[in-house]
Amino acid sequence: MDTVQEARERDQGDRFIAWFNEQHGTSYLYVGRAGEAPDLLYRDHEVALRLELTEAYADTDEARFKWGLLRRRDNVPSAWAGVDPEEALARDISERIARKCINAYGPSCLLVVVVDPLVTSVQEFEGVLNKVGVPRTHSFRGVFVGGQFAWSTRDGKPVYRCWELRGREA
Repeated sequence: MDTVQEARERDQGDRFIAWFNEQHGTSYLYVGRAGEAPDLLYRDHEVALRLELTEAYADTDEARFKWGLLRRRDNVPSAWAGVDPEEALARDISERIARKCINAYGPSCLLVVVVDPLVTSVQEFEGVLNKVGVPRTHSFRGVFVGGQFAWSTRDGKPVYRCWELRGREA
């Protein structure tokens, strides 16, 4: 794993944990990398919480565009435009969840699917969340999807939103 990806995972993990702490009245803090898998380890005093992160995209061009920008590559296109990005993103989220749910990640592990849609608002994303499925059986304590939504405020400042995916069996 390169330093850009490691920094991205840490940033996304910290954003999720801030949201999680606020929702649950907990005080988890970053401890370090959890090893090969899951990705990150947080603790609230003696209680450990592990995060397995995966990022979803509307298509491979969006993934290349975002990672090219993050890695400051010279050949990154100046823009990205997807076809039906909300529906495509919902499909990719479901596929990534299904792939992660095949494995066992140990106790107290949450799966977090990161989304940072370029052209989707919170409201548009909530409209396709019902199309995201989670396998009936998996080893995660919880499955979440969350990220920054730049198209959701009038001033254009990104807003972080997260949803726990319960009762959405695939």
